[in-house]
Amino acid sequence: MPDAVNVFLAWSCIAFGVLLAARSMRLLRADRRRGRQTRRPEPLTAREVLWEGGAFVLIGTANLLDGRWTLLVLPAVAVMLVLCVRVAARLIRQRSRRAE
Repeated sequence: MPDAVNVFLAWSCIAFGVLLAARSMRLLRADRRRGRQTRRPEPLTAREVLWEGGAFVLIGTANLLDGRWTLLVLPAVAVMLVLCVRVAARLIRQRSRRAE
């Protein structure tokens, strides 16, 4: 049985992940209505926010279930690393375009 801190952190991660997923769904609907024309470049696209929300939900679930289920953290960390690399590459490309 996990202690109170683990339970709190697990439910916090799950709640944060669900909030991110809900926000991304709203952004996806807005993009669909606009025809995917964004006014300004954003650091994270709606799909990336959805993936990030799913990763947080996986981390919270793994923390809550304990034991072997802790391995659910591995795909979540992989998603977070891929998203960090994508965002970093996008920011580097934007800055190099501005410098030219």
